[in-house]
Amino acid sequence: MSATCLSKRVGGCGAFFNAEEVLHQAETVLRRQKIYSILSEKKAPSEMVSLLDRFLRTLLEHLVGIDEKEITCFVQSQMESIPKPLEQLPPIYLEKIVIVSSRREMAMLLKEFVEDCSYLSLGMVCHSDAGDRGVLIVTDPFSQEVFRSFVVKWVDLYEVESTRIYQLFARRLGDFFKVPAFREIDLKGKKIGLLSEDAAPFVDRVSRIYEECLVLSRSSRFDVEDIGKTLDCRFLMISEKVSGEDFFAFISTRYQEMDPRQKEVFFKKLGVVGLLDLVLHHEDRIQIAIFLRSKGSYSLLFKEDHKRLMSESGNEKPAEEYYGPNLGNLMVGEEGEVFLIDNGLEWDREALGRSGYTEFLNELFNSPGWEEKIAQAILGAIDAVCEVDETERDVSLSRISFLADLHLDVYVSSLRRGVVEALAFLMSEYPDLGALGFEGEVVYERLRRLFLT
Repeated sequence: MSATCLSKRVGGCGAFFNAEEVLHQAETVLRRQKIYSILSEKKAPSEMVSLLDRFLRTLLEHLVGIDEKEITCFVQSQMESIPKPLEQLPPIYLEKIVIVSSRREMAMLLKEFVEDCSYLSLGMVCHSDAGDRGVLIVTDPFSQEVFRSFVVKWVDLYEVESTRIYQLFARRLGDFFKVPAFREIDLKGKKIGLLSEDAAPFVDRVSRIYEECLVLSRSSRFDVEDIGKTLDCRFLMISEKVSGEDFFAFISTRYQEMDPRQKEVFFKKLGVVGLLDLVLHHEDRIQIAIFLRSKGSYSLLFKEDHKRLMSESGNEKPAEEYYGPNLGNLMVGEEGEVFLIDNGLEWDREALGRSGYTEFLNELFNSPGWEEKIAQAILGAIDAVCEVDETERDVSLSRISFLADLHLDVYVSSLRRGVVEALAFLMSEYPDLGALGFEGEVVYERLRRLFLT
């Protein structure tokens, strides 16, 4: 089945998913991992990366004076004279070089090889293993020269299902925010979403590439956490790439240009996001709740709690398992639209003996002033991670301005209104949510039956 045909067959996904591009990125990551595995065995891998970078750049410069017909032969011959410490690398490059004939294509290929070095210098394995829930295999390059229209994560069934549950809830809330569309590839079932068996050759090829990549990661010198568990995952999740600024860039740029009314709308959206993350147990964005091991129960977090836990997290054996708010998973588009990314849920932690989350929610929502408590928790989480150190004041005036807005009554009121309206809407749309209380570890299964069957 052709890449073009495959792209068209992925219902609702063709706008961002092109099979040819997936394969190209998979092969690129595999090439980089092969190179990294070789260089990581050297005494000074960073020096080897610099040496490789200089060699490739010089080779690229020399293309200008070579006859078009001799381009491939010239590059092949130059590869034979690669510096001795890099002598294991030419075969990795030659398999791509031999199929290129024009100067333009060869120049583009060598530029891609040069770009490898920016990844390698930062630690390819560590970069590939970014993300809390599954290994992020294909990501945007640090250089913005190459456009990527999607990201790919190697995940398990739980990640696929819980992300879809979050997506369903989020989309029912209307225009408050947007969540990226995604499709999963079942590497063992040879399916892409509801795609037919025609996709099998494509899935097989991607599967082989990624398995080889992960095996190479596993054999490197770096300690890659949970790589064994990752190898057992059976899905590739392909999500459309969000076009926008991360939260910190936004508050330093376009937020400063907003008028008071636009800011009110933005703070209301933050209230909706915080409430939905709380109800669905999503901890990797505006985290306002935590399971306290010292107490054996869940608790709401305020700014002072975040500051304390942040300081304790540097200890060798911190008392609590705390990762903190991750506002990188909240992005803002050019028109002020809010995008939520990485939306896997945390209900699987119930299986680790952390039951009681729904009891915690019921107690919270039945307590006096619950909306004010949640609003202050959301503001505290944002305040804690945006707080400016005294030494940064000369370069962080825009962030100081945003932090001042956090405490203005008009914006606090807008955020609180978002919290109240979001909960009211969810309970009216999904009355069964109220019946989930005191179910502990079976909440996720209830959600799954309600929305995925």
